[in-house]
Amino acid sequence: MKPLTFIIIFLNTLIVFSQTEKNETILIANNTWSKESLKMPLSFAPGIEYEGIEDIRFAEGWSKKDRPDFWTYVFVWHIKGIQKQTIENLEQHLKLYFDGLMLSANNDEEKIQGASVLFIENPNKPSSFIGKIKTYDRFHTKEVISLNCTVDAHYCETSNRSTIVFRLSLKPQKDKVWQKLQEVTVRDGICKN
Repeated sequence: MKPLTFIIIFLNTLIVFSQTEKNETILIANNTWSKESLKMPLSFAPGIEYEGIEDIRFAEGWSKKDRPDFWTYVFVWHIKGIQKQTIENLEQHLKLYFDGLMLSANNDEEKIQGASVLFIENPNKPSSFIGKIKTYDRFHTKEVISLNCTVDAHYCETSNRSTIVFRLSLKPQKDKVWQKLQEVTVRDGICKN
């Protein structure tokens, strides 16, 4: 085989395999939810040192202030290793996440306060947390918003991976929008990957 042919085949294989992990579907939702997939560590929050993917689903009205599902979305971190979640690391990681997402590079001039994150363990469900995130909304309102959040962590010893599901909304957890959030699920067989 000629060296140039080998290099082309090798590079194509490398591109295909690197895109496969980045575009792997972890969350299942109906077609009204838009989706995005990011490779971890995240470029906007490199302090979260997990390796894997972030799979995101946005409710249909997530970006429209007049909609009941404004700022309603689900994301999952499907990451290497058994990464046991605690209140402390969730608060630290989500502060890094939202500060990286919402604060601009010239924040010293803008003087926008960073995110405030608070979690408690869900007493009714192991490896589950309930929290609130107060953060600046750089994308839609240019105001501070308060997101309600639940976190469910799943650990797979056989594949040495952790799957951490985050559900967020401005609405309180008794609102019907949370039924929509619960309909977004982790695909079957995730523990085998």
